[in-house]
Amino acid sequence: MSDMNTKTYELDQEWLELMKQAKEMGLSKEEVSIFLKAAGNNKQAMNRYNIL
Repeated sequence: MSDMNTKTYELDQEWLELMKQAKEMGLSKEEVSIFLKAAGNNKQAMNRYNIL
């Protein structure tokens, strides 16, 4: 695998794991989407959830 493909694969694996965890926590797709949109628009949201 090229370096770029390896990084993409690793990122995809991280996203898959995050989505699995969200599902296990009982979060809906809509809740995850709302969080990601808020986090993208507001880094304070990320700090609130200890992501940074």
